[in-house]
Amino acid sequence: MPSKCWCGVGITELISKTNQSPYHSYYRCIYAVSLRVHPLSFKRQSRLKWVDEAFTDEIQQLDYQVRMLEEEENTSTDMLLNVTRAPLLKELAKKEKINIRQIHENIN
Repeated sequence: MPSKCWCGVGITELISKTNQSPYHSYYRCIYAVSLRVHPLSFKRQSRLKWVDEAFTDEIQQLDYQVRMLEEEENTSTDMLLNVTRAPLLKELAKKEKINIRQIHENIN
C-alpha cells in the first residue's frame, strides 16, 4: 500500500461519494485533501488511487519478489550441487576406475 504521495506528504484513505463510484475506497494526498483540490483537477501525479488498485499493485510487486527469490534459490541450489558433486565424482571415479566423462553422461 502506498504510504506517501509523490510530493512526500502522507496519504489518507477516503470513500468516494460520487455517482460514478459510490462508496469506493481510495487513497489521496493529505495536502491535496486539505486544499480541497478535486483529484482530477490537480496535477496528474496526485490523482487518487483506488484501494483495490493499490492492493493489486502490492500483490504484483510481492509476486515479482517471490519469483526473483525462487530463481535465486534455484541458482544457489544448482551451484551448490555442482560444487559438491565434482569432488564426489572424482572420488567415485578413483574407486571404481571409471572415466569421469562417462559418469557425467550417465547423470545427464
